[in-house]
Amino acid sequence: MMTKNFDQREFVYRILLIIFLVGLALALWSLRGAIMLLFLGAILATALSIPVSFLRKRGLSNGQAVLITVIGTLTAIFLVGVLIIPSFVQQAGNLV
Repeated sequence: MMTKNFDQREFVYRILLIIFLVGLALALWSLRGAIMLLFLGAILATALSIPVSFLRKRGLSNGQAVLITVIGTLTAIFLVGVLIIPSFVQQAGNLV
């Protein structure tokens, strides 16, 4: 008698666990865009903390270090775009 009751409990437990895991998977799938943004934000914050801490050790305030880091990063992205985009346009023209 005890074995039958235990088997039913185990069965119900496993069914509820499967339902929970499927629901969790569906919730994560529907939130994948937000999760991706959070993950990329964490990576960006970690990457930018290195130059900020370097500038703070040089005597700048936190705000100044963040401002210089952001301006430097945006300038680097802009310069890479200016240097690479004309090459892509030229190569795309050669394909046609």
